[in-house]
Amino acid sequence: MTAPAVAIESLAFAYPDGTRALDGLELRVAAGERVALLGANGAGKSTLLLHLNGILACSPSVSILGMTVEKCNLREIRRRVGLVFQNPDDQLFCPTVFDDVAFGPRNLGLAESDVRARVADALDAVGLPNAGERTSFHLSVGQKKRVALASVLAMGCEVLVLDEPTSALDPRGRRELMALLEGIGRTQLIATHDLDFVARLCGRAVVMARGRVVADGTPERILGDHGLLEAHGLA
Repeated sequence: MTAPAVAIESLAFAYPDGTRALDGLELRVAAGERVALLGANGAGKSTLLLHLNGILACSPSVSILGMTVEKCNLREIRRRVGLVFQNPDDQLFCPTVFDDVAFGPRNLGLAESDVRARVADALDAVGLPNAGERTSFHLSVGQKKRVALASVLAMGCEVLVLDEPTSALDPRGRRELMALLEGIGRTQLIATHDLDFVARLCGRAVVMARGRVVADGTPERILGDHGLLEAHGLA
């Protein structure tokens, strides 16, 4: 049997101040699924995302493509899980777009010719084929988000994890990003408050509250349950 892309069993996590962010969370995502993660602020969505490649904490309760998120597996897991932050300025820090996208492949120890090929393919995939010599900080928010996405695509990731990808985008930028994510494929786990995005793009919606999954189903069923949305700050 093929291992799920993401498997989480009884995941618990508390911050140093005692705030319990995850409380026995259970979730499985099959390879190729595009899953929306919904919930009010404080539900635990971002905390969950930061567990998927060991940024926040390593835990044997989390498995990626059959590998537990533990120190011995982190290098391979971080290659396979591409995490795109809500604010691209938290992800882009190099002098040029090319260097930002090349940072990960270079850390893999690839030959420079392979790095250049990966960067070209990734920038082409996000619709910025000629942006390599530009400075990331001079780009629009939408362009920065594309470069951040390209930086994980260049790693050859199999699981895309995105935190509020449509935030701060104008309508055209939002439509363009949705089209990109639809065309890119791969397994995608997307934390978002954008319910129209969920309805148009995702095949499954998961609602979180108090660090647990409280509802899981098709977008039609989840978004059609107005009592559920109201109860969890999503209406």
